[in-house]
Amino acid sequence: MRGVKTDLSRCEELSMMVHRPPWRPNSQLLRRLSTAAKGERVQKLRESLAAEPAPQPILPGVKRKVVLLSGKGGVGKSTLAAQLAFSLSSRGLNKSGADAAKERYDSLTPRTGAKAAHDRGYTGAGVTVGIVDSGIFRFHPDLAGRLSPISMNGYDGGASDGIDAFGQGTHLAGIISANRNGTGMVGVAYGAQVSALQLTTRGSPTIDMSRIDFIAAGLFDHGRLNGIEFYNNAWGSTQTMPSSGTALDSVRHFFETDRSHTLAAIRRGVDAGSIYVWSAGDNGDASVKLEAGLPHLYPELKGHWMAVTAVGQTGEITAYSNRCGLAATWCISAPGGDDDISSGGIYSTSNSTGYQRKSGTAQASAHVAAACAALCCELCWCGRP
Repeated sequence: MRGVKTDLSRCEELSMMVHRPPWRPNSQLLRRLSTAAKGERVQKLRESLAAEPAPQPILPGVKRKVVLLSGKGGVGKSTLAAQLAFSLSSRGLNKSGADAAKERYDSLTPRTGAKAAHDRGYTGAGVTVGIVDSGIFRFHPDLAGRLSPISMNGYDGGASDGIDAFGQGTHLAGIISANRNGTGMVGVAYGAQVSALQLTTRGSPTIDMSRIDFIAAGLFDHGRLNGIEFYNNAWGSTQTMPSSGTALDSVRHFFETDRSHTLAAIRRGVDAGSIYVWSAGDNGDASVKLEAGLPHLYPELKGHWMAVTAVGQTGEITAYSNRCGLAATWCISAPGGDDDISSGGIYSTSNSTGYQRKSGTAQASAHVAAACAALCCELCWCGRP
């Protein structure tokens, strides 16, 4: 990684600057930033957030327009990355419309506020988001110039196949960084690049689960060695993280044996300052899936971890989305698409040259990874000098 580590907990002081009361500005940090180039951005963000309601904690399973997250200080004291993601994601989801030829800012705004962020210069330029998924269709015109040369097929160690036979990775890539070019749709962080860290076997829509531990570990290490700062993860188990007892002991044993290489690679990434964004799961359960809940087992991951639940067009958690549950202190909600995909799914790039609608916490996590890329780096330096 370049320069200072990207640790969500480092943003606590800055989050206090942009919060509405009862938070108080950090005077020492204010003085330091007053002579810095980023001072103007801080002021603009403070002004834009002044009209926003402060995010509130939420209990697992309770429907509300925002499912809160927080940083190391516990519920109610969120990290800046979460605050920034909140400012983009908490307003909801795309409007449905018939004009597929028009660039779809309506897929992001006004509910996500992405255009306002873009107009202030928060585009994710200079940031790479690793999409750990099915690959990315490299010939899509809305992704031209957005694909990072940092790519890998985890099955064979070569470059990603550029095909994405399954299609999910390409859909998430559009949400994150589709070009602002007047056609199709536009990504939340359209200035960022996306890296295809491909879990699926080359040319196939399937994952070799007998090798998934080595595949995932290799992808995370490849990203770390090439300076990737954010990882979007919409893969993993369907089981929810248990709270305690022998069930939790069994999960710990699973990760320390069957997923030991992946866990070790994640820890190396945490040491390097990486941020891991995880979909919460699509089973409508009361808590998050195992991977999204890992800080429950390993608290040292918490400052680098975000679990994401999905809200629909009404701003309420969808029926399919897992709730935050025991991950409440590192969890956030974001647009994931309605249960009725045909009318309320997220509109994004397909693994052809067209577009399609999909719904899921995968789409929600992509919104949050993009929000972090677009905004967090403007205030938290994200590893840059």
